[in-house]
Amino acid sequence: ISLIVSSTIAAFSDPYEQWTFRRVGGTGNPNDFAAQLLPAMFITYYLFKKNHSWIFLIGSNLFFLYTLVYAGSKSSFLFLALLLAIAFVVRFKAILEFLTTTKGFISLVMTVIIVISAGVYIQQDEAVKGMQERSKKSGTTQQRFIIWNAGAEMIRDNFFLGVGFAQFPKISGSYIKEYLPPEALPSHNNFVKIFAESGVFTFMMFVSFILALFMSQIRAIFSTDYFWIYLATLSAVMMSMTIPSLHHKDFWISIALLSHVIYILSYKNHDEDEKISSQTI
Repeated sequence: ISLIVSSTIAAFSDPYEQWTFRRVGGTGNPNDFAAQLLPAMFITYYLFKKNHSWIFLIGSNLFFLYTLVYAGSKSSFLFLALLLAIAFVVRFKAILEFLTTTKGFISLVMTVIIVISAGVYIQQDEAVKGMQERSKKSGTTQQRFIIWNAGAEMIRDNFFLGVGFAQFPKISGSYIKEYLPPEALPSHNNFVKIFAESGVFTFMMFVSFILALFMSQIRAIFSTDYFWIYLATLSAVMMSMTIPSLHHKDFWISIALLSHVIYILSYKNHDEDEKISSQTI
C-alpha cells in the first residue's frame, strides 16, 4: 500500500530537479525509489497467488513499471530482466502447463494485448524518452566504476580494520584524481562500503549472512509461492550493489521477509520430522 501511494506521488508530481525527468515518489532519491519498486513488483505477484486477481496483478505491476521508468534507474531494469529470466527458468514447467489450459491461453492473450497497448501509450511519455536519452548520455556508470576503484584502493590500504563507519564519502575523494560531484562520492555498493569502512572480518560476516540467507531452505522455497518473496529479497540485494542501501529500512524489510519465510519452512520441516519420528516409534 505504501508503495502504491509512493508511486501515485511520483506519477503526479514534478521531477525532483528541474534539469531531469526523474521522480522520487515518497523518497528523496530516484535510485532509492527504484530499489523500493523492484521488490514490490515481485511481492505483488506473491499476493496475486493468494487473491488470484488478474486485474490486481496486471494493474499494480504496470503501475509500478510505469513509475520505475520515471525513477530512471538503469540498473533496476537490468536486474529486473535478470530476475525475470531466473523466474522463467525455475517456473518453466508450471508456466508451460498453465499456458496449455484454456484459462492460461486467454490470460496470456489478454496480458499481451494490455502490455502492448500500455507500451504504445507510454512510448510517447517524457519519462520513456528521457530514459532512452539517459541510457545514451548518462555518465553515472563511469562514475560508479571510478568510485568502486577508489573503494578497492581504500580496502587495500585499510584491509583489516577499515576506515571507520560512515567515513567512505569523506575519504573517497582523496583516492580520486578527477572531479566527481558530491553525490557520486558515497560507495554506491553495500559490499564495497562494508569492506572499506569496517574491514575484512565484518565483510566476511556480512557475506556469510547473505549466502546463508539465500541458501537456507532453497529447495522448499523454489517449490512454493514463497519463491516470489525470495526474488523480492534478491532484487533488494542486487540493487544494493549499485546504491548504498544499508541505512534503508526497505532493504532490511526485504531481508526480514525472507528470514520469516525461512523460519516458517524450518518450523514446518521440524514438525514433519517429529511427526515421522513419533510414527516410527
